[in-house]
Amino acid sequence: MIESQTAIDNLDALLAVDGIDCFMIGANDFAQGLGYPGQPAHPAAIAAAAEVAARVRAAGKSMREDVMRSIWMRDLLLDAAAGFVAQG
Repeated sequence: MIESQTAIDNLDALLAVDGIDCFMIGANDFAQGLGYPGQPAHPAAIAAAAEVAARVRAAGKSMREDVMRSIWMRDLLLDAAAGFVAQG
């Protein structure tokens, strides 16, 4: 879990740990750790989270969203329904 500037500063070391394949940002704690308490939608927090995600993915690791997105039932059902309708 990446929740602070310290974690960002040490991200390369964290990415190098064998066996850690998936990372996650706790939005509220992350924003607070960057100096924006209660502001997870602060532009600086969003930009920092995007940079973390890009670095994680560039290292061949996954973000929680990458894993969860593939198994969210709502998305699976909507995709199946859209495919059914598209097939006529």
